[in-house]
Amino acid sequence: IPALAGMSVADGCNLLTNFSVQAIARSADLLPEQPAKWIATGGGRHNDHMMDLLGRALGGRMVMAEDCGFDGDAIEAQAFAYLAVRSLQRMPISFPGTTGVSEPLTGGIVSTPARKP
Repeated sequence: IPALAGMSVADGCNLLTNFSVQAIARSADLLPEQPAKWIATGGGRHNDHMMDLLGRALGGRMVMAEDCGFDGDAIEAQAFAYLAVRSLQRMPISFPGTTGVSEPLTGGIVSTPARKP
């Protein structure tokens, strides 16, 4: 991407961190009502700087998954596994009421490698 040419690794990390924080914070505008709290899961929650920025962007309504009795490292993996199984079964994973799609959609096309004889 030409606009990023010459950017240092530190500046690139800062850009991606701030982009992620703003994407999460602005997603609230798409919700029918504001959440009472946001629960941080996945690997990003180990980034203290990101969590500080998120806490400020979300008005202090963010807690760690562990504070709610969840395993923050497992939830992300479990969510992707759940979506993968639904996709393999050709069941929808995206719905009009949650993502705005026109009709329920599956996870796409599953491709498998060709078997050698």
